[in-house]
Amino acid sequence: MLGFGRKKKGQPKKENEEDANKGSPKLEAEGAAKTELNGRQSPKAEDVPAKDEPKDEDEEEEEEEEEEKKKGKAAEENTGHYTWQVAKFSKLRANRLPKSSRPVAPLYNDSLAVYLAVADAKTQPPDWMRTANFTISIINHKDANKTVSKAELHTFRAQEMDWGFNGMIGYAELREPGYLVDDTLHINVEIEVKKYASYSSGRDWVSWANWDSRKETGYVGLKNQGATCYMNSLLQALYHIGTFRRAVYQLPTQNDLPTKSIPLALQRVFYRVQFGPRAVGTKELTASFGWNRRDSFVQHDVQELNRVFCDNLEEKMKGTLSEGIVEKLFRGKIYNYIKCINVAYESSRVETFYDISLDVKGMKDVHASLQHYCAVETLSGDNKYDAGSHGLQDANKGCFFQSLPPVLELHLKRFVYDFQRDRNFKINDLYEFPPTLNMRKYMAADADVSIKPLYRLYAVLVHSGDVHGGHYYAYVRPTTKMQWFKFDDERVTKARKKDVFEGNFGGDITRTVRNALGKPITTTYPRSANAYMLLYIRDDEREQILRPVDREEIPKHLEERFEQEEAEKAAKKKELAEAHLYLKLRVATLRDFEQSHDADLCDFEQAKEFKVKKTSTLREFRAVAAEEFGIPAARQRYWTCPARRNRTVRPDEPYTPKEEDTPLEKLVKRGALDIKVFLEASTAPEGETDEAKLFAPHTDDDAIMFFKYYDPEAQLLRLVCYKFVKVSDKIGSVIPHLNQLLGFPSDQELLLFEEIKPTMVEPLKGTDSFAEAELANGDIICVQKPPPGNATLPRPLAPAHYAWMLNRVTVKFRDLGAPSVDVCVLELSKEMTYEEVVGQLAGQLGHEAGKIRLTQHSAIYNKPRIQPIKTMPKLLLTDMLANPYNPKKLLGDILYYEKLDMPLAELENNKLLKVEWFNDKVQPVATHQVLVPKTSLFSDVIAKLKEALGPALTGTGEIRLLEVQNHRIYRLLKPEERTTGYTEYTILRAEEVPEEDLNKDPKAASKTIQVSHVFRDPHVSNFGHPFHLAIPKNERFADTKRRIQERLAVPDDEFATYKFLIVPWIGKPVAVEDDDACIAAKLDKSDYLGLEHKPPRRAPNAYRRKEEQLVIKG
Repeated sequence: MLGFGRKKKGQPKKENEEDANKGSPKLEAEGAAKTELNGRQSPKAEDVPAKDEPKDEDEEEEEEEEEEKKKGKAAEENTGHYTWQVAKFSKLRANRLPKSSRPVAPLYNDSLAVYLAVADAKTQPPDWMRTANFTISIINHKDANKTVSKAELHTFRAQEMDWGFNGMIGYAELREPGYLVDDTLHINVEIEVKKYASYSSGRDWVSWANWDSRKETGYVGLKNQGATCYMNSLLQALYHIGTFRRAVYQLPTQNDLPTKSIPLALQRVFYRVQFGPRAVGTKELTASFGWNRRDSFVQHDVQELNRVFCDNLEEKMKGTLSEGIVEKLFRGKIYNYIKCINVAYESSRVETFYDISLDVKGMKDVHASLQHYCAVETLSGDNKYDAGSHGLQDANKGCFFQSLPPVLELHLKRFVYDFQRDRNFKINDLYEFPPTLNMRKYMAADADVSIKPLYRLYAVLVHSGDVHGGHYYAYVRPTTKMQWFKFDDERVTKARKKDVFEGNFGGDITRTVRNALGKPITTTYPRSANAYMLLYIRDDEREQILRPVDREEIPKHLEERFEQEEAEKAAKKKELAEAHLYLKLRVATLRDFEQSHDADLCDFEQAKEFKVKKTSTLREFRAVAAEEFGIPAARQRYWTCPARRNRTVRPDEPYTPKEEDTPLEKLVKRGALDIKVFLEASTAPEGETDEAKLFAPHTDDDAIMFFKYYDPEAQLLRLVCYKFVKVSDKIGSVIPHLNQLLGFPSDQELLLFEEIKPTMVEPLKGTDSFAEAELANGDIICVQKPPPGNATLPRPLAPAHYAWMLNRVTVKFRDLGAPSVDVCVLELSKEMTYEEVVGQLAGQLGHEAGKIRLTQHSAIYNKPRIQPIKTMPKLLLTDMLANPYNPKKLLGDILYYEKLDMPLAELENNKLLKVEWFNDKVQPVATHQVLVPKTSLFSDVIAKLKEALGPALTGTGEIRLLEVQNHRIYRLLKPEERTTGYTEYTILRAEEVPEEDLNKDPKAASKTIQVSHVFRDPHVSNFGHPFHLAIPKNERFADTKRRIQERLAVPDDEFATYKFLIVPWIGKPVAVEDDDACIAAKLDKSDYLGLEHKPPRRAPNAYRRKEEQLVIKG
């Protein structure tokens, strides 16, 4: 297909573009009339091979060999080289088009676009696919180097039946000599139709948009929750072991909770994988592990999961019919021995194992690793064996396998730890594993010879990527037939034997590709996808172990439970699909109003919710309401409850009979998802049938009013009643009726307030009419007794109580020293000051309020913030709970407190410094808190330290202070300097001044240098505690090293691994190897001496991500 335009590479032709004619190949100007061109007949791509039944076991090797022999011939049959000739190229014009929607070749276009299409696409079934490598070349007959070639690999299908290149060659360039011969353009196409269109390794050739794993393979995959591919690959390997799956089904789970039981969750996954039509989710399973959403995004080691998971299951199988299955399938025994060479002494022990970890580095294949695993090691020299009464003896140490399990799990140690760099790395070296494995020569002499240790490969768990991340998938041979399958999360495909073996040996990949000129280029790169775990099954037990689980073998209660879950899931899916046919009807009754003690009448979001058809009516709904609320249909009246501009929701108008017969979809406001109504129940005497007497009349002269009562002593707000009033009546006219309902004397004075909205409660005059006060349907009047003049009530008037309700918040207080435990919970107002908050807290703690200091909570790290809250005149509780990066959003409801030994005001007027005390071995001993005035000198800090340390000063008695940053001594703090700029969050370092530094003789000493611990990664990084060291003039470096070793108390064998570097401020470090030189002479002022050695593993803390440990809590 030939076109001019701006169609981008890799994009399918648009729908209004016509297809090539069936039969012989056609090329056309895009959108132009179809033109028959000279060229060789294009063969039809071969259909994807029919899905043959897997061959019997004894035919496997023979078929593999036969397939290899056919490869050459098959390649010839599926490749072709074709030339098309476009005659009279320069005469192609737009006026040749029978119809056109845009200008086409070559007018108004600047480049040639060429696309390859499947000629017989329209005669293929809907799900047809053809995968092909193709190269399209525009031939230059005069200069072959100017021939333009482009190549692509594509899977053609109904949705993408043509593929090619936009801008293949510029139209102006085509005018250059060599491209058009007798005004004819020659286009060469090389095509290789791939035999396997549905599956492959290395690169997936198929378009997966409509892939149905169950239909194509008979199996389904598992959904990836984010980083659970490692778990998916293991589950697939375990699931297809019929004996294991049968044991899981037999676990008793009738009374287990769905989200708490690992056995039940695993049974559910297995059942859905066995019978479900599509990929299965694993969220219920990981939830039963005790994992949260974040855990599902942390990738772990599949071998570690295998051990933790199977150990957990083994424990849960105890006391059930499945007890011992994990041991029976996976547990073997290994015989370890140490035999002395020169004396008659031997020690041995038998250990159990569930998998065998094999070295990969330096090994050719599995057999080489097993030989290395069982190799005899001689213990001699410094490594002699302690033979008890025989003393230290030369000995041979080795092992043999005493028994092997039916399922042999081999863990390939592709991830190893580099002690020098303190990090893991992955080994991608070439490492082969066989389809069959004979373990005879690795067995102990007394092993049971009746059990043949002949194994056949069952599964390969593959890791693709590096140590920092990657992807797991599995190749599994689930039956005794020869067919392998690739289980890659949701997708399951058939796999060839070479994909399973050669594709996962590791090593390097060499590929040849063509450049734009069609010339081959060879590239080599490491193969990052390789086998990580191998599962072999003993050959004579394979048929029994892999025997499928029939539906009849699954306990009936499981089948019923899971089928019911599927039915419920289908019902929910149907409900979602039909959601557009329904709306929500929220119904509030007088009971809802009476039970609410907050502002407004009630929270309609908490009112009873009904899912009703949009075409139904309120009159039809009466029967539903009668059954739900016990109110006869004839005694129901519905009121509209619109949201007012001030965001309150109040009853407004009763629905008319005509509106009650109107479909609800016509009553709902445009864009709204629900209707809120107030259901009024008639208070007329029982038996009354006259509709006019069932409900109070509602005219323009009437209004429905709601009355609340506030009790300042009980600090409680509640609804008293609703009442229909004449708008011309005085507001005070309702007071006698309210007094009667409240049990007060009829002449009891009541204060009146209108609740306009929660933040606006205004007083009312009883002498005003309802109309004069602008009161209307649904308005709320709050009444209360006048508070006594001598009463000390926290909120004596209703407006204050409304303000308190608006600002109330529940705060959990925790001791800063035990920040994970709630000590007390208080209900406070966000408008409280710091003093008021600690005043409330002090009453709970029994501590003086002025000696309590508060600290905010960090939601990011789930721990107290580093700095305590600094008191300020206008600081409120809302500020203390607010996120400093988003003040309007409450961060949480947690505050931490400290009980101080001094008033907080005194502490804030002084400076508290934290000083870490080091001994003469450069080791931290204790941390001291020193309180000094804000304008103090460091000499004051030193004086306080001397007072605190007392007898601990055993040397010169003099103290020096250091500021250390990033494991480097930043500066020596002089006693005459002020402490300005240092806070309690800066940890200073203090140490006793050594004699050699205190009495430094200018004639005898050269200078004091800084010594720091370093490692290379690959650049120099510091760690540990640096220190100063005085270097006498002309001291040999050998003596300097000796003094460093003594100062740090490092053992000889460890110190022998240290390397010594001169680390400059700028530039590369230089190794110090001359023991006779004086190091002081080599160091500039900004240089320091680096002690290069392995750093200790850092302890994780809340502010540094730690390596996640895999834990199954269920």
